[in-house]
Amino acid sequence: MGRSGLASGLVLWALGYGLRAAEPGPPARELELGPVPREVAPASPQLHSSGDRADARLRSAVRQVARRWSVWAEVYYRIAVAPKLVYRLDKVVVYRDGVWAEFSVTNPGLERTYLAAHWVVPPVWFEDSSGRAWATPKFDGCVLFAPVNKFVAVPAGEAVRFRSRLSFAEGPLEPAGRAARPAPAARPTELAYTAAGWRKAYTAETVVAGRDVYAVGSGKVAVKWFDAAAPKSWGPTTRLYGDEG
Repeated sequence: MGRSGLASGLVLWALGYGLRAAEPGPPARELELGPVPREVAPASPQLHSSGDRADARLRSAVRQVARRWSVWAEVYYRIAVAPKLVYRLDKVVVYRDGVWAEFSVTNPGLERTYLAAHWVVPPVWFEDSSGRAWATPKFDGCVLFAPVNKFVAVPAGEAVRFRSRLSFAEGPLEPAGRAARPAPAARPTELAYTAAGWRKAYTAETVVAGRDVYAVGSGKVAVKWFDAAAPKSWGPTTRLYGDEG
């Protein structure tokens, strides 16, 4: 082949390559990364059987129970580590215009603690031998106390006795709960009691030394009923000494 033939062949080859290069081809992204995937919405989980639905309900119930138990565990932990006061009821006296109790407060801790003298009532509820609950009348009002300026010391490991009104509501003990309301109940002469709840105590004879303590106590107590008003000489709370009562 002469030079002219070789030149003609090169020209034809170049024209053919140029024509092929001009034809539309795959995008550069497709050449580098392969085909571009189409966007597809994520499939929502579907429960295909009653067994799947039951498992989902079980998981949900377990999560709810776990959350509730975590809350109660924190509550029980706070109670367990809190300073305690132990209440023991010796007598309950029911008058026409109120309910009174004689009780002792024991400090089981290692340090002296102080109580505000005006209100040392235990958080207590009662139950008779049939399991029916009894309660003081609900007080519908507001009592404003003067600033605390008088304290009662309870030494470590010792007890102090009081007589106190259990509620400011004027009325006797009464059955509590719907089951007890249809008919009046006989007056029980003995009740089981449970004391449990937060109370305020002090590490010194000053209000700035206040701290939360947890009151506990349980047992049985004798109950006396009188169709008369309480003695006018009884104040809301009185400290008792020796056999006084």
